[in-house]
Amino acid sequence: MRVALLTREYPPEVYGGAGVHVEYLARALAGLADVTVHCQGAPRDTAVAHQPWQELRDQVLRVFSADLSMADAVGDADIVHSHTWYAGLAGHLASLRYGIAHVVARIYDPRRAEIYQRLGIPTVATVAWTIEQVTRKLFPGRSVSEWTDPTGQVSLVERALPDSWCGRKLSAIEQQTGARIVAVVRGNQSVLPPAELLGQEGDVLYLAVDRSSGESLNECLGTAQLQAAER
Repeated sequence: MRVALLTREYPPEVYGGAGVHVEYLARALAGLADVTVHCQGAPRDTAVAHQPWQELRDQVLRVFSADLSMADAVGDADIVHSHTWYAGLAGHLASLRYGIAHVVARIYDPRRAEIYQRLGIPTVATVAWTIEQVTRKLFPGRSVSEWTDPTGQVSLVERALPDSWCGRKLSAIEQQTGARIVAVVRGNQSVLPPAELLGQEGDVLYLAVDRSSGESLNECLGTAQLQAAER
């Protein structure tokens, strides 16, 4: 998977938290994907630098001109991440022009970011919180632990529903794995699943698992993902 991180600042040109934020995000994702950082400003060895059009006098338009250069450079990416509004236009244009998935960092306060998420806006915030949230979006098949009981025996995990489970009863996952589906997030709604609920594309499951059911869950949904990829 090719990931393009779009930002205005990046080391050694750092004048705020955004540059440090992207630096740590790039490090965290490097072991999971082919990551390229696109920044604005002077050329550097650690990123692809884009310069604004010198003919423009307006500072906002100069930023937008660098965004156009960024958008032009990321056509082969599988996903783009725009960091703050400075790179927002670049990611948005790349998403429209090339059909690339787009993750947007809007704010740094995680409490406010959660409100944006409930409104259906793809939002990430703060260094540690962002790394986890963006990783979830890039690799939805991974089990992400939301909570573990004090004994360490039972956890609440998040899993994206594989396409091959669409149209099938979600209760079958419980029967096959021993896990318990606590909630299903569908669009902007979260529901307590009735026994007859059928899976839909884009569903996100929250499941209570112990150690044995966790392994069964990986086998169940992992096999389903593989079968879906092969069709």
